[in-house]
Amino acid sequence: MVKRLISYIKDHPKRVRQFILWVVIILVTAVVAVTGAYYFDVATESRWFCGQLCHPNQPQYVTQEVSPHADVECGICHIGPGLPPKIIAKIAGTKELYLLVTNSFERPIEHPVSRLKPADVICEHCHSPDHAYEDQIERISRFAADETNSETQIHLAMRIGGGEHAEEASGAHWHIDNPVWYVSRDVDHQDIPWVGVMGDDGKMVEYQATDNPLTAEELEGKAQREMDCMDCHNRATHMFRNPEDRVDEALAAGDIDAELPYVKREATRLLSADYATQVDGVAAMVDLAQYYQSEYPDVYAAQQEAIEQAVATLQTIYQETVFPEMRITWDVYPDNLGHKDFPGCFRCHDGNHVNEQEEPIPNNCTLCHSAPLVIGAGQDAALRGMVAPEGKPDFHRTADFVWDHRILADDTCAECHGAVEYGTDNSSFCANGICHGQEWPEPAAVAGFVHPVQIAGQHAQLSCNECHQGVREPSFGDCATCHEPPGDLHFGPTCNQCHNPWGWEDSAAAWLAVVSTIPHRVAVAMDCLSCHTDGTATSIPADHRDFPGELCVECHDADPAAEQPAIPHIVEGRGRCLVCHDEGRLSPVPASHKGWTEAFCLLCHEAGQ
Repeated sequence: MVKRLISYIKDHPKRVRQFILWVVIILVTAVVAVTGAYYFDVATESRWFCGQLCHPNQPQYVTQEVSPHADVECGICHIGPGLPPKIIAKIAGTKELYLLVTNSFERPIEHPVSRLKPADVICEHCHSPDHAYEDQIERISRFAADETNSETQIHLAMRIGGGEHAEEASGAHWHIDNPVWYVSRDVDHQDIPWVGVMGDDGKMVEYQATDNPLTAEELEGKAQREMDCMDCHNRATHMFRNPEDRVDEALAAGDIDAELPYVKREATRLLSADYATQVDGVAAMVDLAQYYQSEYPDVYAAQQEAIEQAVATLQTIYQETVFPEMRITWDVYPDNLGHKDFPGCFRCHDGNHVNEQEEPIPNNCTLCHSAPLVIGAGQDAALRGMVAPEGKPDFHRTADFVWDHRILADDTCAECHGAVEYGTDNSSFCANGICHGQEWPEPAAVAGFVHPVQIAGQHAQLSCNECHQGVREPSFGDCATCHEPPGDLHFGPTCNQCHNPWGWEDSAAAWLAVVSTIPHRVAVAMDCLSCHTDGTATSIPADHRDFPGELCVECHDADPAAEQPAIPHIVEGRGRCLVCHDEGRLSPVPASHKGWTEAFCLLCHEAGQ
């Protein structure tokens, strides 16, 4: 065979040369085509192509460049591995090219939530779900919009947790080892009316939103999605952040000098204003320098370099936050990590998703982080109150503890948290302005709840635990829990007969000490106001005017020895006493009886036989 081939080559050298030439041409063409296709594929999935060449994506490009994934090419996350996803992406790209050429793309562009790959296909190439994280202390600086830009620091112990098959997995990454399914009504997964949690026994526990549940037909017709990393970390790269937070960070880092008066207020005002283009917005940041030149000329003269640096920092923040041409501001795309600016965690952990036993999805904030500790500038920064999860009392772990702790708190809480004094001035661990005085979801358990005791007057100034003292249902009638009874002169068997919405909001002990006795007999179920009305000689005092008549005998005792004059004659039927006893008649009534009708006479006077 070899000899025949050699012989053929010797006999047909021209044909052999032509054959070799075509083989070389084909091989070179194939190499060039494959190499070109490879680099074309790489180029069309790169940050340069998606973010710079395709100008509608410039906001996403800018925010990626300052994100933790700045070196990751677009296609790695948005296309994923494998040939079929690449083909689908390139076909979809032809439509996007048409929208670009015809200038008919959306503003802002729709974020491709529906096309995102699951986390195990994308995220877990770099991030391992097996890794368990220890608690991490976070310090967040906040600056007030006052002249001195007063600083407070928020300290949080972030309970990240996680770790596949970790024993008693807890923390924010609890969902990694516990299958959770949900149904959403919208493409952004912000409205989640149904949640299912797969238990160790293989049975799914279903939770429905009480305020807007899905019908059986709706649930059957909607796809269930298994929760993964990107249901919380949905803006892990393209983060359009709150400009006020960016200003606080710049102040804390020294990029903006906190010694400049009102710089927090003015910086936030400039960044939050509306501008036609980004160029206009960047140029408007120079107004900060003009503000100091006009309002604080001495500061402008002494700290001109610091002011110029502040202007440059604001320009950078604006360029990375707001894109007017694309109608993008920091709040256009919801960020589900946390719950500060968007519902985030509260999409499910709002106290309104309950199972068949009316038990809510746990909504205890300390599942993911400690209670925030707020410290003013110069205060003691000891991280008191950040008790580790294993050190919590059992009642801290109940599903509604965040809402119930106000009534469950008692003196034992002070052992870990200091004095139990609610408020918002951050003067103690409990007087927490980050927690108290904010708007939070109202759980189903308390929705529409009407307190059995009217919270008015001084009662409105009390903390819940001052009455509840660690129990859900205190004896509201036993006012002696808080008030020392004033002694024998205090009348009535129960406090709330007098101390109620139409009675006294404050103590009435001083009044009762000098209460007068009723100088006549009182019939059963007598309505005292029938006689003691306005305009009569014995009308009630002005400060008694709103009290019902049957309340009188709760304070005023009738004189059992009082004797009323008997009627010295027979009275037929109901009697027509005023025929004889009216003013100017035979025997007129006393002045104290003036204005009374005949119906009252027999209540006190007995007719003769």
